[in-house]
Amino acid sequence: MVLAFLFKNYLASSAEAKTSVNRSQQKLVPYQTLYADSVSIRIPIDGPVQDLNKIELFSEVSGLVGTQSQKFEEGASYKKGEVLLALENSEALSVYRSARSNFISLVGQVLPDLKLDYPDRYDTYYRYLQKLSAADNLPKPPTESDQKLKLFLSGRGFYSAYQSAEASRIRLDKFMLLAPFDGTVTEALVESGQLVRAGQALGEYIGEGQFEMLSSLGPDQARMVEIGDTVALESIDGRRKYQGLVYRKNEKVDPSTQGLNIYIRLNASDLNDGEYLRAELRGKAIANAMEISRKLLIDEKHLYVIEDSSLVKLEVDILQRNPEIVIIKAPKKMLQVPVKKITGAYPGMKVKLTKAPEE
Repeated sequence: MVLAFLFKNYLASSAEAKTSVNRSQQKLVPYQTLYADSVSIRIPIDGPVQDLNKIELFSEVSGLVGTQSQKFEEGASYKKGEVLLALENSEALSVYRSARSNFISLVGQVLPDLKLDYPDRYDTYYRYLQKLSAADNLPKPPTESDQKLKLFLSGRGFYSAYQSAEASRIRLDKFMLLAPFDGTVTEALVESGQLVRAGQALGEYIGEGQFEMLSSLGPDQARMVEIGDTVALESIDGRRKYQGLVYRKNEKVDPSTQGLNIYIRLNASDLNDGEYLRAELRGKAIANAMEISRKLLIDEKHLYVIEDSSLVKLEVDILQRNPEIVIIKAPKKMLQVPVKKITGAYPGMKVKLTKAPEE
């Protein structure tokens, strides 16, 4: 027992001697200097993008799908104004031509009365009749400020005949579907020769270049984002970079996610509808703050700083957290902190400073 007691005291004195030697040594520590400044909030987000110019195509009339120069199918590209789809319109065309002929005939019947009762307006309506006869379209009637003349024309059925012809023309136009903008067919549900009924879905058409990304933020983060804030976006593999802009912001919390929807607009020629992107959103700037690596935190609320060549454990007020960085309220105008965590660090540990290697 006496030997065991003596051996235990020997081990304890050896450990104390070793500890005192280790504590007296100065460890070489790369450091960085942080200054109190305005720091912009950076919020990482991700989500799919969708084409802004995406429309579902429906038929407003019934008819057989005709043949056009380019087949209506998935992947087919069109320029603005080109024919996407044309339905057989012979009956509608006949109705329009009949209504237009009746209107032209009525204008011819009204001209003699205009020459007698309103000679100053005769030439205007005569030129209008010539324009009607020369073209296949239906130009608008002359504008009248004279109430008596308007009543006279209404009594002769002038305006009702024009509206009837115009309605026939509008219905005729619905048999031909034109591309509203440059784009591509992403879904085609009908083929040539197929009977289409009014209200039937024809397919889907998307435009080129303009996209929208939807992301959900917590209420606190959303308050830091304003309309017009810029967003740095990139593809999942990081090879493609984009610049976006916050252009819409929902003020209602989604009950399912407890978040607010933020809409980011971007232009790109190498994006596809539904592609997934990640982004970094820059929000409002925080005054008198510092940005540090999250790896330097101890227990998510303390930080080692260097003062007089010794480590000091400092409690920090964290204003914003990200996966890799945190923004803290600046405790002083300037801080010296290690570049990375120090193994075996403890308060009061003596260190020897060295400049951090450049990346």
